[in-house]
Amino acid sequence: LLSFPVFAVCVFLSPLAVTTLFGKEYADASSLAAIMSIGYYLHAILGVNTLTLQALGESRSLRITALAGIVTAILTNAILVPLWGAVGAAIATTATLLAHDFTNAFLVWKHGQIGRPPERFFRPYKWIGGVTALLFFVVTLTPLPPWLAVAVVAGGIIAVWQSCRASL
Repeated sequence: LLSFPVFAVCVFLSPLAVTTLFGKEYADASSLAAIMSIGYYLHAILGVNTLTLQALGESRSLRITALAGIVTAILTNAILVPLWGAVGAAIATTATLLAHDFTNAFLVWKHGQIGRPPERFFRPYKWIGGVTALLFFVVTLTPLPPWLAVAVVAGGIIAVWQSCRASL
């Protein structure tokens, strides 16, 4: 929840943020920033990481996770970079992060080390997912003036925070 505003700005206002911070010559990098922001945000919020496996003493699982990440990185980069250049590299990096995270989650679940969280745990995720989908359709797929895009993203951030503040 605390990093959702950064995610929302980096993904849905990336053209505005990149050109404001770095100048118009970097406008083409805004799609890369958005793709990478999605990957790193999901990596941050999925929760189960290699530190969890280390704490549980799962050295074999750590090797499996590392191998999954390496294989995903090599395959996705080999396929996507020749096709789409830097955008392909950004997508490949995001896919690698997600493969790593889902492998970690599966291995922790498989070993029975961590059970299913209570239902209230999922409330912020549901709000973040719903608001993210709404922002995608409204901000990304609709040509809005910059001031209105900023207002819509700010409204989405406020909606997530207001709806989930009890979870904090």
